[in-house]
Amino acid sequence: PDREGTPRTGWCGASSLVSRLERLDSIERSILDLWFPGTSFDRCGHEPVTGKIALEEHFALPETLADSTRYASGHSWWLLEQRLLDLHDYRVSEMDAYGIAYAILSLNSPAIQAVEDRSRAIEIARRANDVLAEAVTRRPDRLGGFAALPLQDPEAAAEELTRAVTELGLKGALVNGFSQIATGENVVYYDHP
Repeated sequence: PDREGTPRTGWCGASSLVSRLERLDSIERSILDLWFPGTSFDRCGHEPVTGKIALEEHFALPETLADSTRYASGHSWWLLEQRLLDLHDYRVSEMDAYGIAYAILSLNSPAIQAVEDRSRAIEIARRANDVLAEAVTRRPDRLGGFAALPLQDPEAAAEELTRAVTELGLKGALVNGFSQIATGENVVYYDHP
């Protein structure tokens, strides 16, 4: 039964988990809604959490898209591909559906860090940051961005970070914990002595 003693039908009254969820305070509910947006909390009469900020929301360039195929299973690739390549229409409608007010976008993983050729890594990072900055400029009320950096060349990475923040208006940078340099076997981890 609900708090007034009325028996519930369907999912909302079917589990002791639901009764435990109903006793959560607003902070606990907010945390769960961040992890499981659009779940039964809305369908069971709880007010959805809105105004969320999402970090590390990925996008892809055509040349980095293949890096994400390993994250799709079965027939889900077409949806993941659509989500990664779209920076406005589909993305913003999903943000609206899940109560996300603002998203910080970053290039899909491993992207730049997996590019073995230094000059190509620099080129793709610049292109990714230009594409991202254009998207942010179109919707600054909803989107921000973390720059991609070509850490295969530390000086170029520092220059690109400066350009991305001071000229393009991005919020900072997001990097993976390694870079491949010259060959796929030559992997440099940033925390290695």
